[in-house]
Amino acid sequence: MPRILEDPTWAVCLSFESDEWEFLRQSMIDAHLGAIPLTHEGATQRLKETWTRENNTKIAAWNAQLEQDQVEQEERDRLTQEEEDAHQVQREKEAEEQCKEVEKKKPKMNTFDPDRLIPTWIESPLGSSQDQPLMPSTRSTAWSTSNSTTSR
Repeated sequence: MPRILEDPTWAVCLSFESDEWEFLRQSMIDAHLGAIPLTHEGATQRLKETWTRENNTKIAAWNAQLEQDQVEQEERDRLTQEEEDAHQVQREKEAEEQCKEVEKKKPKMNTFDPDRLIPTWIESPLGSSQDQPLMPSTRSTAWSTSNSTTSR
């Protein structure tokens, strides 16, 4: 069915009483075969009733078209919402993966153990060049080897 472009609820019944419709009314009167003769008023009334029936059919089709349009719009809205939700889930997933990557790149610290004892000396990272461990000096806060003499 072709799309209805004009709202038939705004249509106004034609004035079938006017002289322009005389030829149609007279044709209806001449063709009438009923026992009761058809008058000009009766012919006008039949024309109005016919127009009203046709307009009601158009209104029903218009309302069906509006309902169909609404169903189609709701379907488009639902599909759009599903697509947006899928994009949102994808963005959240990407953000979560990005956070995981950033977290992986961060340097990790060992866990803190308050009961762990710390040794009283620090070993030289050079190893064989200095066989003696570094010890704190008794007079200053600077570190020195245990064999070295401190100036007094």
